[in-house]
Amino acid sequence: MSLKILLVAQRLDSWVEKDLEILQSAGHEVRVVQARGLRDVIAFLRGTLWADLTFSWFGKLHAFFTVFFSKLLGKKSLVVAGGDDVACEPEINYGMFTSWWKKWCPIFVFHYADFILSVSAVNQLETIKNAKADPSKTKLLYHGFNEQEWQPLNDVGKERLVLTVARVTLFSFRVPDTCQTYLLSWLVPGRTIPLNNSRLFRQPISPLQGGFMARIYN
Repeated sequence: MSLKILLVAQRLDSWVEKDLEILQSAGHEVRVVQARGLRDVIAFLRGTLWADLTFSWFGKLHAFFTVFFSKLLGKKSLVVAGGDDVACEPEINYGMFTSWWKKWCPIFVFHYADFILSVSAVNQLETIKNAKADPSKTKLLYHGFNEQEWQPLNDVGKERLVLTVARVTLFSFRVPDTCQTYLLSWLVPGRTIPLNNSRLFRQPISPLQGGFMARIYN
């Protein structure tokens, strides 16, 4: 059965574009709204009026409006729990559930959404534990990858370390003393800036100066 689907996301990242491609290839009619803030509320309402199903990436403010309008208008809503919208990691100031004035949003979203997709087992557990989502509404669906393009390097030896990588824009993480921290710059390819607990790490980083934060645990 062909559906009319409103796809809402903050950015048209590669995984959002892939979802759009999959939905369209399955014969569904899809409209996309790139959420930029409260100015898009009318677009959310119009899109929900048109759609049979709303599909929101991440349980943030844009998902609050799509889920709210879906309930109000008797439409179905699906939300993908993607990471910080259900996380609570106060030791590094990560996740919407570290803030009392932010967590109301994902709690509402994941309580009233009809369907919830989680991208990992930990993500699914956090959605149920922190956002109080009904387990019967959640489904675990891992990100896919091209196994021909991404394969393990069998000739490379393993080291006793764990590497985690996260995108950096405007932030103020607290860095655990147990790890070495680096900012890998987008603007200067190959440049690595050791940060640790330095003042540089506390300073705001604009989107144009953004990069990736890597934490290496020995």
